[in-house]
Amino acid sequence: MKQFFLCALLISLFGCVSTVSAQDLAKRLILKDGSYQLATKWEIHGDRLRYFSAERDDWEEVPTGLVDWPATDKWAQDRAHGVPTPGAAAVDKEYAAEKQAEEEKTPHVAPGLRLPDDGGVALLDTFKSQPQLVPLQQNGGELNRNTKSNMLRAAINPIASAKQTVELPGRSAKVQA
Repeated sequence: MKQFFLCALLISLFGCVSTVSAQDLAKRLILKDGSYQLATKWEIHGDRLRYFSAERDDWEEVPTGLVDWPATDKWAQDRAHGVPTPGAAAVDKEYAAEKQAEEEKTPHVAPGLRLPDDGGVALLDTFKSQPQLVPLQQNGGELNRNTKSNMLRAAINPIASAKQTVELPGRSAKVQA
């Protein structure tokens, strides 16, 4: 019994261990042409740099003269201190501008209230002097094939009758205004 609990404990501990991909642990080797290579580790052998590529999971070699060592060290220090990259700030501004433009495109229903992005039918309701939109869900209706009165006509052409009854399930609608 004791061994069972020990095994269960070990299995649960191993199951909780989070796996970290190589790209999460990767460091950038910034090259002098401005590009970079993601590497988990590297070794310098004379005038050659041998690094383990996080993208290709294989060892690769480049001349050490191609690596911009000051830029590589600066990137590693900035990442350790949590400094955002200039590109990330530009992307954030661009994303905020796009979001603002999309928000301006949506119809304005009431002060501070716009239609939802996903569409659908909504009811404008006022609750405690605050306007709000209540989404209306479509009920599934079923056609009541009332064949009691004329079975022969319904058997030949069930769609041809002038009147058809649609029944909605439930006693009342979910949203009532």
